[in-house]
Amino acid sequence: MSEAPEILFDEPDHRYTVDGRVRPSVTTILQDLGFIDFSAVPYAVLERAKFRGKSIHQAIHYLQENDLDMTTVDEEIKPYLEAFGLFTADTGWQAERIEDRVFCEPLDYAGTLDGVGSMLALQIPKALIDLKSGIETRAAAYQTAAYAIAIGEPYIPRFSVHLKKTGRYKLVHHKNYNDIQDWKSIAHCYHLKHRED
Repeated sequence: MSEAPEILFDEPDHRYTVDGRVRPSVTTILQDLGFIDFSAVPYAVLERAKFRGKSIHQAIHYLQENDLDMTTVDEEIKPYLEAFGLFTADTGWQAERIEDRVFCEPLDYAGTLDGVGSMLALQIPKALIDLKSGIETRAAAYQTAAYAIAIGEPYIPRFSVHLKKTGRYKLVHHKNYNDIQDWKSIAHCYHLKHRED
């Protein structure tokens, strides 16, 4: 059995390096091919949304590790934590993997999945979730498909958890398994586009 690759993430540049080679991320591929497009969003608004999203993810990470000091959490972030708490209570979510870096060698991409765990209140022993705090887009289905393939479980139940500033959430079940083949095609197209002959 081969050793797991060393996956490093440079956060300022959002760049993944796998065994010393820069590899495209799931987000990079989706943006490059136009499935994620924020070009119409003013720069300041986009940067603020990125900062908020990062803060929400960090807070939820520490929350799931029982290591969150609520006195350090900005008031703007607290409703999103409340939404995640409600999601946890409703579904019985128990994380097995949190903020896990993954690499798919056959399709040559890297990324960080938000969570794999159980939702026993929904009678789902194992699921993959992706946390969202912005607008809903079709790209979420492809993101979850990419992570499912990367962990070698393409048919794991996949969900987007849309956390709202109202303290509520929306759970979207990505049931269409055509997403798996679609993501493979998207990844192939990206590499064809950037192939150096």
